[in-house]
Amino acid sequence: MTNHAFDEWCRNIEKRPVLAALFSILWIVLVSGIGFFWHLGSVGLIDETEPLFAEASRQMLVRGDWITPFFNNQTRFDKPALIYWCQAIAYQIFGVNEWAVRLPSALVATAVVGFVFIFCSGIVPNKII
Repeated sequence: MTNHAFDEWCRNIEKRPVLAALFSILWIVLVSGIGFFWHLGSVGLIDETEPLFAEASRQMLVRGDWITPFFNNQTRFDKPALIYWCQAIAYQIFGVNEWAVRLPSALVATAVVGFVFIFCSGIVPNKII
């Protein structure tokens, strides 16, 4: 069983470059999103820094101080506060767990893949692709 409308759309996609580009970007974001979000919270926090960021974000949420990140009652200014804010917001929405602490990084990684595709598709001539 074939879908004639889809076949016709695929044949005429060159006539609509904006739609073709949008379809390509959505496909790239979908595939990379599956790669970044698959089993996102199934493994505990690993490495040395991941738990430090998670706890500093949790302390930011618990204290209500969204300006100064703390870890063990000491200020933690190792990185800019944006990652702490994003993780604390994810904690507010989804609760304190591994999935929520990794969600901002997965979202940004998916967006970066999409932006790299857009950037590279503007540089590389269409005849090569």
